Amino acid sequence: MEHMNMLVTGAAGLLGANLLYLLRSQYNIIGIDRNIISIPGTVTLIAQLEDIQFLERMIKQYKVELLVHCAAMTNVDLCEQYPHQAEYINRDNVAQIADLCARHRVKLVFISSDAVYEGDISGLHIEDETPAPISVYGKTKLAAEQIVLSHPDNLVFRTNMYGFNYRDKQSFSEWIVNQLLQAEPLNMFYDCWFSPLLVNTLVQLLEMAVQKNLTGLYNLCSTGCISKYEMGCLIRRVFSLKGVINSVSMNDFSFLAPRTHNMGMNNGKLQRALGIQIETIDQGIQKLFNLWQSGYANTLKGMHEIL
Repeated sequence: MEHMNMLVTGAAGLLGANLLYLLRSQYNIIGIDRNIISIPGTVTLIAQLEDIQFLERMIKQYKVELLVHCAAMTNVDLCEQYPHQAEYINRDNVAQIADLCARHRVKLVFISSDAVYEGDISGLHIEDETPAPISVYGKTKLAAEQIVLSHPDNLVFRTNMYGFNYRDKQSFSEWIVNQLLQAEPLNMFYDCWFSPLLVNTLVQLLEMAVQKNLTGLYNLCSTGCISKYEMGCLIRRVFSLKGVINSVSMNDFSFLAPRTHNMGMNNGKLQRALGIQIETIDQGIQKLFNLWQSGYANTLKGMHEIL
């Protein structure tokens, strides 16, 4: 059976690099990023996504059937500071890519964010509610979702992830572990809730969704919800680390971009579509620890260091 040809943008990022590494034996993967990346068993290219003509050449050359768009301007404060840049990268460029995929009959999987949800409601967010993002970042991601979903064969995932990065840049969970290892005290919010998913699990679920040819909008997240303070304490316990974690309020800090208090999501729609039970946050953190012990992080980061 021939492998499907998949193009991944943002290939050096948290999701992109793990996707390349974990699915390279199941797909013919072409990874594109503005940074250098090299993962054996994949084709990796340096490119700027605004170069739509280059992207179109790659789609034709490699006979791409599936495009997973991970690339984005994700720093919420920078998005607030440079809204026009954020609008181009997170919305207008996505529209160009969606149009390109439609013209070449390429299925587009768009990675969105829990930041599209308004954060003052109680309970877990569901896909059918009317989103009301409060930041430039959230607004640009919501606008991009609507563009992508105007093409009926496409797939959009709202998510928030953690895990081990390919580059030196730390994910949220890596920052917690490293701070605790260095005995540095952490200030973590007790009043910011979310449903983060281990990136390795995210890749597995994304691949299942592609195999089932799912279309439309789904929350791709862990089962349940946790505060950032509680997540820090959970990682400290599972990793058997010492260190001080201070419980603080978001309201005591000032940010350029407004922050959402409740980003917790309900994943019931995706569980029903895939016919599975998705892991809880506790189970995901245990998997994270097992990956850490197995040397997975060193293997992934080692590929970057040999460049």
